[in-house]
Amino acid sequence: MAEEKSRRPAASLLKQQKLPAWQPVLTPRVVIIGFLAVGLLFVPLGIAFLAAANSVKQVEVDYTQCNPATAPNGIQNCTVSVALPEMKAPVYVYYQLTNYYQNHRRYVKSRNDAQLRGDPPKKWSSLEDCLPRIAVNDDSSENNPSEWFLPCGLIAWSRFNDTFELTPSGSSTPLPWVKDGIAWYSDVKEKFRNPPPTAPGRRLDPPVDFVDQDFIVWMRTAGLPSFRKLYRIIPNDIPAGLYTFSIQSRFHVLPFGGTKGLVVSTASWMGGKNTFLGTAYIVVGILCLLIGVAFLAAQTLFPRKLTGDFYTLSE
Repeated sequence: MAEEKSRRPAASLLKQQKLPAWQPVLTPRVVIIGFLAVGLLFVPLGIAFLAAANSVKQVEVDYTQCNPATAPNGIQNCTVSVALPEMKAPVYVYYQLTNYYQNHRRYVKSRNDAQLRGDPPKKWSSLEDCLPRIAVNDDSSENNPSEWFLPCGLIAWSRFNDTFELTPSGSSTPLPWVKDGIAWYSDVKEKFRNPPPTAPGRRLDPPVDFVDQDFIVWMRTAGLPSFRKLYRIIPNDIPAGLYTFSIQSRFHVLPFGGTKGLVVSTASWMGGKNTFLGTAYIVVGILCLLIGVAFLAAQTLFPRKLTGDFYTLSE
């Protein structure tokens, strides 16, 4: 009769859970010092973060009512005036959308990364994530690669296509701005390439340039339904004054109850204008200081004598 194999763990300190362990005891002194240290660290950090956020100059303008549905050719031309304070370069221009759920699971996965890297897939099955925007007819185009969309997927098909110019009041010359640098370096260099000219497929109308940084920015989906994406960078200082946005509106937002707008902003060493982090640090720091002082008062007025070792070493 074969001997039954034992399932008992090996007699090592690790497998028998007998390794030495240091177990600190949280004495009142340690707890009080910990709370006070965190408070004294967080409050100055919060003030620094808040000061950096408040140093950012930012102006928002809504142009939702520039509705392309009312234009016969689907392009509504509008102008929006905006008063800008003096801004030091670089100045960033964003477009922002609300109630647009780019984070929806089906929307996020509706793309083909191999295709976006310039390597059109050879198999229909590899494009299934792009449903319902794979081909001219998703039910009958499986064996006809010339009808497969380049690029496929809901993200590419819904790309933002409004265009803008920013002109100082009293001038006919728009401010110079640049597109280079609005997308992530890793995306530009590694994740997007145009397919070969001979690659079979149905180009969208108008055709999509896979390495266009506006397209690359759009393809990086936002995590929240209200978001902004970088449109252009103004490399020069902007003097205070009245400016005009000239808008060619093509992107529809009213059917899903959304809004769209433009943001002109500077940046600090922390990035854009966001006071949440600084406020959170200050609130947590003050709470820690109050708790530390309360524990200190309680320990001073009503001290408790501790017995036994403060720290133990188990073997």
